[in-house]
Amino acid sequence: MMGLPSPFRFLVCMCVAAVLAGCAAPPPAKPVTQTTTIRSDSDGQAVIIARGEPKLWVDEVSGAPGDGNKALTRELIQLIDQAGLTFARSPGLADYFVTAIVDVSVIDNQREVVEIVWRMTDSAGTEIGQISQRNEVSRGLLHQDWGDTAFYVARGGLEGVFAILDSLGHPQP
Repeated sequence: MMGLPSPFRFLVCMCVAAVLAGCAAPPPAKPVTQTTTIRSDSDGQAVIIARGEPKLWVDEVSGAPGDGNKALTRELIQLIDQAGLTFARSPGLADYFVTAIVDVSVIDNQREVVEIVWRMTDSAGTEIGQISQRNEVSRGLLHQDWGDTAFYVARGGLEGVFAILDSLGHPQP
């Protein structure tokens, strides 16, 4: 995260052990290490048609001003895809879900605080980790086009997703 242009430097809090310890429920005792889809062929024999890493579902970001909801969602999906993680074709096929809520608070006439909380849940809806980003910006800066800021914020969110997946036994690049 160092080297990002100010005011786009978001502090990413990714202390996974602390985050997991602070969750209402412990992480799953037996993490999903592989997803396998099996069907029967015409002779009734089992045939593996898909095998891979856990599948993610990314919900649209909410609460962001301007085009932030769509921009952050689009950037996170692109970064996850570039990283080689697997997407679920539908929410019902996902092993893990990523959601984010953005909150903007006015400090004064010239400044506001932007806070983004990315949450990961398992297929049962249990929170398994979260990533928080917070930064003070010029008031109104993000009320229209997020531009490159969406990329930097999503990249910080992805680093947190990697850390959470790694803590569950799914090492990432």
